[in-house]
Amino acid sequence: MNRSMQLYDNTLGQWLEYWAEESPDKEYIVYSDRNLRFTWKQLNRRVDDMAKGLISIGITKGTHVGIWATNVPDWLTLLYACSKIGAVYVTVNTSYKQSGLEYLCKDSDMHTLCTKSLSFSPSTMQSVGISESLQRYSNSDCL
Repeated sequence: MNRSMQLYDNTLGQWLEYWAEESPDKEYIVYSDRNLRFTWKQLNRRVDDMAKGLISIGITKGTHVGIWATNVPDWLTLLYACSKIGAVYVTVNTSYKQSGLEYLCKDSDMHTLCTKSLSFSPSTMQSVGISESLQRYSNSDCL
């Protein structure tokens, strides 16, 4: 990456790779409530692993990937993974009820909904238009 490039010339994924190479052992983020710390290099590796997992379930550039979770560490990991793939990151308000989720899933053309510590009944998943194969990923906490 050219250091003289402006911020808007790069994606989040490219910036993560840049800093992982430039300052690999420098601490990037701390989740004190979970006793977790990640350096730039560690986070970049986690992001690459998640991106590979997303690609393995059919996520490609332009695919809409939803996240329905509170501020868990992998919320950020998924954001960067989507950026590296070129997927569209769709955040879902965790307080949405069935009708709000139904509207968002249909309106956003969501391919995958990732969840963390939320469980959904099969009838709820069907009612919002989430296929049986997607239910498997959603209910297994892809994060």
